[in-house]
Amino acid sequence: DGVLPIWESIFNQKLVDVPVFSFWLSQNPNDSTGGEIVFGGIDESRYTGEIFYTNLTSETYWEFRMDDIMVDNDSMNACSTSECRAICDTGTSLIVGPSQVMDRLNTRLGAKIVNGEGQFEDCSVINRLPVVEFVIDGTRFSLRPEDYVVRVSFLGMTSCVSGFMSLDLPMGPHFIFGDNFIAAYTTVFDFGKARI
Repeated sequence: DGVLPIWESIFNQKLVDVPVFSFWLSQNPNDSTGGEIVFGGIDESRYTGEIFYTNLTSETYWEFRMDDIMVDNDSMNACSTSECRAICDTGTSLIVGPSQVMDRLNTRLGAKIVNGEGQFEDCSVINRLPVVEFVIDGTRFSLRPEDYVVRVSFLGMTSCVSGFMSLDLPMGPHFIFGDNFIAAYTTVFDFGKARI
């Protein structure tokens, strides 16, 4: 469409020295700072450990390859029939993927599938759900139930839904790592080295 993304414009104008931008999202809904984007760097106070990078398979959407999904150290063979492509997107609240994978994941977690969404009978399920891991370039990214179960309150009632949703996209098996993943893992977009 010919519109230059804001990040490219910032870099082209030499407003930042390092061709990197990063996102941190708070996991606390009562936190006065809901999140942070840093242009030209990474706020090291927002993460612990080493930053893991994977190379992009397409620079258009910051696309990368995903290897598998693990539940209780058991492979779901999520990418056994075709290559799994993924993106990180702050405009998506949940982790979204093909129905053949995500419906199976939500069923395994004990959720009832309604229109691609996994609904739990009640919120006590958080205490007994397993860790779910997404394997990217051989590295496991673990999500605890507190990371992937979403509490929804409406008219004084609270229910819990899975943070994993199915959506079959026309371009094939794509996964979208939304806010629940980015809240668990500060996400760095390295424009200069074509990696995330």
